[in-house]
Amino acid sequence: MANKLKYPLTSEFESAFERFYEKCRHLIETENAKYAVEECRCSLDYDMGKRYIKVIRVDNGGTAKSSYCFVDKASGDILKAASWAAPAKGARGNIFSADFGASAVTPYGAVYLKGGKH
Repeated sequence: MANKLKYPLTSEFESAFERFYEKCRHLIETENAKYAVEECRCSLDYDMGKRYIKVIRVDNGGTAKSSYCFVDKASGDILKAASWAAPAKGARGNIFSADFGASAVTPYGAVYLKGGKH
């Protein structure tokens, strides 16, 4: 069966996403260090969609999941989650930036846009 990906990933994209994902995991691990109780800790996972990669925050030992952020496979833009299944409009950063998008996220997800727009 032929690969019919609408947004095929280049090795450059895969490398940048891997670095972005590791930066996000480091933020989560730093946050986890504050909690002695295992149930308060969380981890990250991701799901490869047609247009976006959904980064998922997994809380409470795997019992609760939320959208952490989305990464646009066409551009590398980092988008805040509007819901479980859809990103909000307006890029918060890009995985191809000098910091691989680390400034676009917190331990809880993508940052809000400046000026009160979200």
